[in-house]
Amino acid sequence: MLLVPALFVLALRQLSHEANQKLVNTFGFNSQIIVGGLGIIVHELSHLIMAIIFGHHINAVSLLRIPSNTNDMSLGYVKHTWSYIYLSKGG
Repeated sequence: MLLVPALFVLALRQLSHEANQKLVNTFGFNSQIIVGGLGIIVHELSHLIMAIIFGHHINAVSLLRIPSNTNDMSLGYVKHTWSYIYLSKGG
């Protein structure tokens, strides 16, 4: 029952990896930002919206960024924190 979905996910993951690799090899690393920029923005906005809905404190947001070093290759982020005490008080 789980085999078919698992195989589908693995095949889709491999296809996505190969497509990204060809894009980067052909046009450079920044090409995935140009081609996938809108998707990255929508993805990060979804994280931001969910963090707001669940009452998290938003520390920093970058909907789209070009990595400047090899230590942090993220293309966007939403840094947030939450407090269990705050949530348990009904807040």
